[in-house]
Amino acid sequence: MDLQEIYKQIRKLAWEFGAKGFDKDCCKNLKMSEVITLEVINDKPNCSIKEINNSLGFTKSGATRVIERLLKFDLISKCISPEDKRVTCLQLTKEGKTLLEKVEAFYIDKLEVMLEPKSPLIRQKVDELMTLIETEETENGNIN
Repeated sequence: MDLQEIYKQIRKLAWEFGAKGFDKDCCKNLKMSEVITLEVINDKPNCSIKEINNSLGFTKSGATRVIERLLKFDLISKCISPEDKRVTCLQLTKEGKTLLEKVEAFYIDKLEVMLEPKSPLIRQKVDELMTLIETEETENGNIN
């Protein structure tokens, strides 16, 4: 498979697992960037807006737009950093945690349907590929 075909397959995968599945009933019609922001906040309780920028490579205005939308939906809340009172932190609300769990369950179910009939070797190969990609990104300084 040449690089153009690999690119097309990755693009297809991104589309299949992208935000097109976040319907209004389940997930407030969130964009993928908003879901990933929720994941970062979940993984780093009381994270600052600057940490969101650094983790996701957002511009300041891009992060502000995403954060304002998540605040509007009551998925996150602002708080003052316990370490530095000048820093505004973010944390998930109960509704934000619930929504993030729904999104994760949706995609895990989708993966189960796709991978269950396949051999454990397929799962191992996917894991090896993801490890290779992460290693290359880290070595080349592309991880935020």
